[in-house]
Amino acid sequence: MVQSIILNKVAELLEGYGRRIQFSVFEARLETYQVEQLGDRLQRRIKRSGDHIRIYPLSRPTEARILVLGSGQIPVEFPFSTVVGAL
Repeated sequence: MVQSIILNKVAELLEGYGRRIQFSVFEARLETYQVEQLGDRLQRRIKRSGDHIRIYPLSRPTEARILVLGSGQIPVEFPFSTVVGAL
């Protein structure tokens, strides 16, 4: 029960920065200060003993090499430079 409350709070926070692409994966275009701000806000919501969140910054050259399979697409109006994997 507590874990699902934490997950919901983390998901709500992340959806405020970008969009959910899988259950625990979000993508967003963030400036450096926003990544730091997000990291601070996430630290206050998780249990350090058991939860983990990874933030992967992507460079422009890396973005251009992203391969999307299946029905998912990367919308032109929503370029992103950070992928966050939560809990």
